[in-house]
Amino acid sequence: MKETGLCENRRTVSRFAIENLVLKGIEENLASPALIAEYVREYHRLSRELHSSTAHRRRDLEKRLGNVNGAISKAVDALLGETPSRALRDRLTALEAERDEIEATIADVAPPAVEFHPNAANAFRDKVRNLKRTLAESDEGMRR
Repeated sequence: MKETGLCENRRTVSRFAIENLVLKGIEENLASPALIAEYVREYHRLSRELHSSTAHRRRDLEKRLGNVNGAISKAVDALLGETPSRALRDRLTALEAERDEIEATIADVAPPAVEFHPNAANAFRDKVRNLKRTLAESDEGMRR
């Protein structure tokens, strides 16, 4: 309506009214203790589930890495003990490449998830209250 004049609706809504509705919605819906508690429970459940599968994968990779390192040691011992064959050198090269790949994969496995502090819900509610107070006390320049 302001920019092009194409809209004939001249009704306006004050920013104060919109802010109050949004903050009320946040307080009643997003900052309710029951909702936050449910969110934290679900987050922890999913976090444990992810950590369990990640830990299992990491154990498997570390076992594979141990096997590859053992094979590399045997190949190196064979190389040092006699005149190395081409097949032995090729096998050692392949094992070293596999070791590098496993080590890179282990490095990419996600670290354990961060657990919420028991007071995280209270801190969130305090931030919502502080936001409301800050908006109420701020001038036009600060709001922008």
